[in-house]
Amino acid sequence: MDDLLEVVLVAPDGTPVGYVDRRALAAVPGERRDATPAGAVVVPLPRGAVVDGALAGRSALDAVSAAFRFSRVLAVLGPDGAVVGLLRYEDVVDALSGRGRVPGT
Repeated sequence: MDDLLEVVLVAPDGTPVGYVDRRALAAVPGERRDATPAGAVVVPLPRGAVVDGALAGRSALDAVSAAFRFSRVLAVLGPDGAVVGLLRYEDVVDALSGRGRVPGT
């Protein structure tokens, strides 16, 4: 499942509104994927479940901690406000504890 790309749905103004649940997508038979509506495999992202990807150090940690109050999955925004990735709570915990790989490496 790690080879599946992350998919984030955005509103017309570019605001992230949901992401594709990779497990739900993987459960859809290949021959049915083209006919499966996105809403069948999307998890809504609540307002506030975003973090500025340009932050670093303590500022990044504070922003991520605050945003994780809204969701266990966050949309990461680039300098232009466009979504550049997803950040999962479990990945952050694993990276900080030394148990897992750092996302993006």
